[in-house]
Amino acid sequence: MQKMMIYAAAFALTSALAHAETLVEAKARIESDYQNDLAVCAELGKSEQPGCKKDAATTRKTAYKTAWQAWQAPTSAQVYPPPYASAKAQIDKDYKARVAFCTQLDKPDAGTCQKAALNAQKASLKLALANKNAPPCPNCGVITAVNEVEKPGEGSLLGKIGGAVVGGVLGNQVGKGNGRTVATVIGAIGGGLAGNEIEKQVTKKKYYEVTFKLDSGESKTVAFDSSEHGFRVGDKIKFENDQLIPR
Repeated sequence: MQKMMIYAAAFALTSALAHAETLVEAKARIESDYQNDLAVCAELGKSEQPGCKKDAATTRKTAYKTAWQAWQAPTSAQVYPPPYASAKAQIDKDYKARVAFCTQLDKPDAGTCQKAALNAQKASLKLALANKNAPPCPNCGVITAVNEVEKPGEGSLLGKIGGAVVGGVLGNQVGKGNGRTVATVIGAIGGGLAGNEIEKQVTKKKYYEVTFKLDSGESKTVAFDSSEHGFRVGDKIKFENDQLIPR
């Protein structure tokens, strides 16, 4: 039972860390897995439940330690969109979540973790204060996630293709050159080729989704066909005329 739980946790961790999991995300994932393990224990016989719960707790503790060892401090402060009041509220909430993560570690690691959490809070507050009196910019935002995927996810700017399509190219450019071209389907796509056939072509490639949150509160995702799109989590951007522009 314990080995099964640890293997499951290791698999989940490997998948999660593919996009540089934050401590806040790690805590949410680990606690969700722990609750699922407890639910399994509840379905066992009464005599087997204590051992199962003990295994679940051990797996939970191991997952926290592994997540901390795999965690990498961000190279830049996390940016929170204005207004300042909501930015500060989210910064404080994330700080508390990081500290809660830290309390699950052994003493030496817990101290280092709490210091990292405090430094992250201070760095984000410094940026939020600097932007407090900045003029409103609804098209401005910050990159919140960068993921490698098999095909563009729901809500990406590529959208869905329905019915027959005439032409050889799907999509347009987001930033010309430097690999910043929205994923395209190249080839002779006849007018009689149905949308689901085009989708099959799309899924044959890997794409790179860049998700960003605008100061207006809206979140969007664009897909690139190259890993050299140049965007990282925390980067400040503008989104104008379907163009994702660094600022």
